[in-house]
Amino acid sequence: MSREDFEGIRELVKRRRAKFGQPCPRCIAEQPRRSPTILEPGHRCRVHRPPYVDPRPELTQADYDSLGGDE
Repeated sequence: MSREDFEGIRELVKRRRAKFGQPCPRCIAEQPRRSPTILEPGHRCRVHRPPYVDPRPELTQADYDSLGGDE
């Protein structure tokens, strides 16, 4: 893979986090001075024990296609 491929993947991840990511509610409630973990649907916040799991359903292929990363 070339450098451009990795940069494209990095941009896709940034767009996915910006569009679908939400701050962890437990981080906000329990550690208000800390920057909260940005969670994507179905992912877990590893800061807390037991870990908080985002209850939103996993992303579908249509969600990934809406990011527009295929050139």
